[in-house]
Amino acid sequence: MSAHSSVIHQNALLHEKARLFLDSELAKAGHPDIKSSHGDLFAVLFEHDEVTLTELASLCERSKSTVSVMVDHLQRKGYVIKEKTRDQDARSVFVSLTVEGRKLQKIFNEISDKMQARLEGIFSEDELQLLEKMLKKTATKFS
Repeated sequence: MSAHSSVIHQNALLHEKARLFLDSELAKAGHPDIKSSHGDLFAVLFEHDEVTLTELASLCERSKSTVSVMVDHLQRKGYVIKEKTRDQDARSVFVSLTVEGRKLQKIFNEISDKMQARLEGIFSEDELQLLEKMLKKTATKFS
């Protein structure tokens, strides 16, 4: 395996391990119906009281159709509400958290803290800063 394919392979392994960890922690917290892929949506909704579906997709850097499917799932589970706009543009759909959805913020923060603690157990502060810098550069430039 070349160095280039090894980087891609290691990234894929880390992604899978992080996904399994998140899904396991969410299940332990009593929310097996929420998957790691929903995390970006919740992060945006924790910061914003209400966003359009289009804004949510843009902020999560996912397609509108993917986000729409995810929001439909979360709505069926009682975590979000979808509402048509109240102005002239009836095509806009707004998404917001329910009371149950808002309660998840504490759980997501606790899981995030656990993941951060794992990284801090592996890397020094300088290494973490360098890793973050390299990952941001990769995410920005990779297309």
